[in-house]
Amino acid sequence: MAKVLAPVEVLLTSPKISPDGMQAQLIHDQVRQLQMSKHVNAALGRKVDAREFEGNVNRVLGITKRPPRLDVVTHDGYYGIKVQVPMKVQGKSPPHTIMELHIDTGSNISTLGERKVHIDGEAKEYVPPDTAKRTDYHGYKCKAEYMASQSGAEKLDGIIHDLTGLKIPGSDFEFDLTACVIKPRDRPVTDGIFAIGRKALTLSYNFEFGGQIVMEPPAALIANAFEEITKKNPALVPVMGFYFLPLNVVNVDSEPQTAHQVGSHLTIGKTANQYIEGGEAGINWVKLLHDETGKMYYKFDVDGISCGKPEDKKLEFQKSVTKKDSHGIEVKKMEKTSKILAIIDSGSQTIFMDHDLFDRYTSQIGAQHKSQINCYTVTDEQFKTMPDLVFHIGGKSYSLDRDSQVIPPKLYPAYWHDYDALKNVRVLVPQPYVFGSKLEDIDVILGAPFMSRFICHIHMPFKSKFTEEMFGIAHQKK
Repeated sequence: MAKVLAPVEVLLTSPKISPDGMQAQLIHDQVRQLQMSKHVNAALGRKVDAREFEGNVNRVLGITKRPPRLDVVTHDGYYGIKVQVPMKVQGKSPPHTIMELHIDTGSNISTLGERKVHIDGEAKEYVPPDTAKRTDYHGYKCKAEYMASQSGAEKLDGIIHDLTGLKIPGSDFEFDLTACVIKPRDRPVTDGIFAIGRKALTLSYNFEFGGQIVMEPPAALIANAFEEITKKNPALVPVMGFYFLPLNVVNVDSEPQTAHQVGSHLTIGKTANQYIEGGEAGINWVKLLHDETGKMYYKFDVDGISCGKPEDKKLEFQKSVTKKDSHGIEVKKMEKTSKILAIIDSGSQTIFMDHDLFDRYTSQIGAQHKSQINCYTVTDEQFKTMPDLVFHIGGKSYSLDRDSQVIPPKLYPAYWHDYDALKNVRVLVPQPYVFGSKLEDIDVILGAPFMSRFICHIHMPFKSKFTEEMFGIAHQKK
């Protein structure tokens, strides 16, 4: 009888963001939305106006260079997991190395080897092992770019590899992974991305084979890391839980902690019950959507948001909806609603909102736009009476207090302090989509600042418990 493997709970490294790093993170978050929007439209067969896209990127970055491809970008603003990755044997080294990879629910393909790994006390290049082809991607060359900044981006070359025999230290199970291996660089960043978003959105890569640009295989061929783990270990309950501790005033100079634990945790094969108010019964499950954009991201319905108390009226905003007219023809029109479509993205340190929805939010708190940094702020006086931002999900409410709605002042880039207009203000975590970057019908991107205030889960169909994919949210123990 096959051994039933135990679920695993692993300690994640928490974001280590310096003031300079926060500046890079904010730029990355903004430009990434533009890039994602472009590829979502392309994947759905919609024409993209390249000139408009270029103009939006230039307006955000203040540069005229070609916009960077951010799908393989890494920042120290992520939560990281250590993974044992197979490699070609070099000298006395074992046939594997330990890499620290960013956990990213918004990325669709894993990347490895973005710096030299230390083997036998020396910095050596990571070389993937020779493995048999497992997917149609194996061996494809891809061109990508690294690190968005105001000076542009660094171009990197990579090759898609089908890897086998990966492990998460502390667990017994192995899994396979299709990953983009980037030529390494000597730089103090983590070793890549552990992608656990939905199916790979491959249009974000320019594939080459034999020096020629080729047609890309269907996106559904690349499975994310979580899917690969559950596929290789079918007896494992297909659930993963995220207990991300927040980057706030208390935790900014030390490892984030609560009365119940130190550090952020990821569970695979079990829910994070011991950290949840009310245990497993405290998880509120809602269906993940499988429409066009739902195929690419963990997307779900939000009943609405409000400012103040949970019983306060939900904010209504104008939203474009598609409906059939009397002749059965689909037409788009604007409609007033409080209903929201949202995704979770642990790779963003921002909460992005639809423009009209964001305007309703800022009118409640009196926020002002600061052109010097292209962000919205509130004054210190406004901050003192700032209401909670309440998300209504699955019939329950989840509130972000005022501290959760602003970036810790200790993380302000140094040049922000040179502007008189930025004195005695707090920069908001929620920001509007950059114009032209809205991901089709997705109204809100719930980044790490949201996920770190609650405990989130993704659950695949399993026996009689769930017949559909589900998103779970719960309150952390007080």
